[in-house]
Amino acid sequence: MAAREIHVVIVGGSWAGVTAAHELMHLAQISYPRLMITLVEQRTHYFHKTGMIRGLVDNRYAEQMFIPYARVFNGSANHRFVCARLRHVHENFIEVDGGGRLFYDYLILATGTEYASLPVTQSSTAEECKLLYNVMKEAIELASSILFVGGGAVGIGLCGEIAEMYPQKSITLVHARDKLLNDDLSNNFAHTTEARLRKMGVNLVLGETVVAQAPSVYSSMSSLNSNARAALFQQHRAWQVRPQEMTTKSGRRI
Repeated sequence: MAAREIHVVIVGGSWAGVTAAHELMHLAQISYPRLMITLVEQRTHYFHKTGMIRGLVDNRYAEQMFIPYARVFNGSANHRFVCARLRHVHENFIEVDGGGRLFYDYLILATGTEYASLPVTQSSTAEECKLLYNVMKEAIELASSILFVGGGAVGIGLCGEIAEMYPQKSITLVHARDKLLNDDLSNNFAHTTEARLRKMGVNLVLGETVVAQAPSVYSSMSSLNSNARAALFQQHRAWQVRPQEMTTKSGRRI
C-alpha cells in the first residue's frame, strides 16, 4: 500500500522556517517521497539580518545578503514557495492575502522577529529593501557625527563596524543600563566590550535614557530627513548631543 501524501505548510521564512524546510526536504528525499512542503512568506527574498551590520560598511558583502525564497526548493515539483501574508489559521487550513486557502496536515509557524528600529528588515521586495538599505548607508557615509541609542548586541555591533571603518567620525552610544548588553552575558564580557569601544574612540554614555528625539532619518526613502540631522537629544541629566545621524537599536519584536 502506497504511503499517503502529507502536506506540511511552513509560515515564515526566518532562520527557523528555512531550516525546517531544508530538514523536511531531506526527509522527503531519503524516506518519504510523498511529502509536500509549502513555504509561505510575505517577502520575496530572505534578508540576512545578521550580516546587515557588516553590509552597511562593506558594499561587496551587502550584495550577498538578498536571497530569493524561490531558491529554497531548487525547482522541486513537490514543494513550492507562496509569497503572501498570513491572515487566519484554522484547524486544517490557513487563509492568506486575497482569501486564498492552503490546506495542511501539519503546520509550522516560524514567523521570526521584527526590528522596529530597522525599517529595512520590514520591506516586502528586494528592490524596496535595497533602496532602504542604501538610504541607511548614505546617511552613515555623509554624517560626521552619529548617535546610537541602545547598547544591545545589534547597536554595539553596528557601532563597532562604523567606528572601525570611519575612525574620523564622532560616535556616541547611549545605553540606559550601567553596563552594555544585558544580564544574559557576563560582566567581564560587557566590560571588555566597553573597553574595546572606548579604545576605538566611541563616546559611551551609560545609565542614561533619551527623552527627546527627532523623526527617524529613514522616514524618507529617497532623501535624508533634514529634521533628524539637526536633532537635539537630551537625557535626564541635561547631557546633550547634536548628531547628524541617529540610529535606534531598541531590540526585537516577536
